[in-house]
Amino acid sequence: MTQILGHDRAIAAAGRGAQQFCALLEHAGRPDALAVGTWRVRDVGAHLTGVSAYTAMLRGVPSPARSLEGIAAWNAANVASAAGLDCASLAARIRQDYAGFLDEARRHPADEPIGWHAGLRLPAATVCAILAGEAYIHGWDIARALRRPWRLDPHDMRTIFTGLLPVLRYYVDPRRAAGQTATFDVRLRGDPPTGAVLAFTQGQLTVQAPAGQYVHCRISADPGTYLLITYGRSGPLIPALTGKITASGRRPWLGLKLPQMFRKP
Repeated sequence: MTQILGHDRAIAAAGRGAQQFCALLEHAGRPDALAVGTWRVRDVGAHLTGVSAYTAMLRGVPSPARSLEGIAAWNAANVASAAGLDCASLAARIRQDYAGFLDEARRHPADEPIGWHAGLRLPAATVCAILAGEAYIHGWDIARALRRPWRLDPHDMRTIFTGLLPVLRYYVDPRRAAGQTATFDVRLRGDPPTGAVLAFTQGQLTVQAPAGQYVHCRISADPGTYLLITYGRSGPLIPALTGKITASGRRPWLGLKLPQMFRKP
């Protein structure tokens, strides 16, 4: 099993992501621009008002989403409940909610099990990494809609990658991964060195720390690019053609197949 992410690192990533997200949202000039799926810019901001529920989870309150499939309905309810707020008001609320979450998170050890969606229990540092990913990826959605620049900080992308490892097995697509036996050594470029071995055995995933074990495919990726693929914002083909992600080893073609074996968060 991989080691638990350092808590200070996870909290800092969530704080930076939230700050960058709110700075973009509060000055969004086209709140009704389509951002992701059917969500407009304003809707993406409303979605992040759900951060307060994560603060409650840290305090032991059960998640409103009793299954992974129920997360979508909970997200929709958050969007609907904040539909009357403008982007500046949403940004102010999200900034306050993230501050409350981070303040509470500092009171919990990195490896403390926290009740999450679907009754799952995740390390506190992973919950922080999830909220860092929410801010950075949804900020990317808004920036693309507004045609504004958006930085996916490489250090924070590596932090999010590491923090999400404990939750990956819950997002394996059972249909697409069925019968698959293959081992991937995934490394994100840059410092600090970041990676994990994803071992599938008959469709079941085990996440391991890299330790020189036999693998079928080695993947080297730009951190931001890999997270965009993980969150379903990009496919692997164009990044592979441009060198932002490369695959090698005995079965390098499996690198293009790996993202397909997961449901999008």
